[in-house]
Amino acid sequence: MLDNTHADKPNTNNTATDGLSKHAGRTVLFVITEDWFFHSHFMPMAKAAIEQGYTVGVAARYHAHREQIEALGAKAIDLSLNRGRFNPFGALTLVLRLYRLYRFYRRKLVHHISLKPIILGSIAARLARVPVMVNAITGFGYLFAIDDPRLTSCGRSSAAALGYCWRPQQLCVAGEPG
Repeated sequence: MLDNTHADKPNTNNTATDGLSKHAGRTVLFVITEDWFFHSHFMPMAKAAIEQGYTVGVAARYHAHREQIEALGAKAIDLSLNRGRFNPFGALTLVLRLYRLYRFYRRKLVHHISLKPIILGSIAARLARVPVMVNAITGFGYLFAIDDPRLTSCGRSSAAALGYCWRPQQLCVAGEPG
């Protein structure tokens, strides 16, 4: 479930976001559902970006890996969302929250990781006119593997939404690292 505590605007008083200046030229924001997944699969990308002079932010639900991500030099941004359920109101709220985050920090590059951040984050990025998106599909999992008519139609809807996300003039599509 989305944490609506700071849905009106990004939390600018959070020390984790202090380095994500509105005027930072080379910035990248990773949007992912869970901190542990970022830690286990995407830390080398963030490290490489930081070494190349990028300001890096990681928007995720944090449980156990905030300190390791911040120790790398990335800024941790709380983004609580439920990966297993789809709530239309929660989805709209998340799109609006991401839109505000992208606009407030004037994102140059956003990297969405996994299905929900790709679909909802791409909508927000288009609205915010983010110039470059990278969408990392990390597996189609349960939604596309199950033989249940309700989930099959949901899988088709998700596939159609992915079509909206893949506009070659605006983004790159990446697979799972490794």
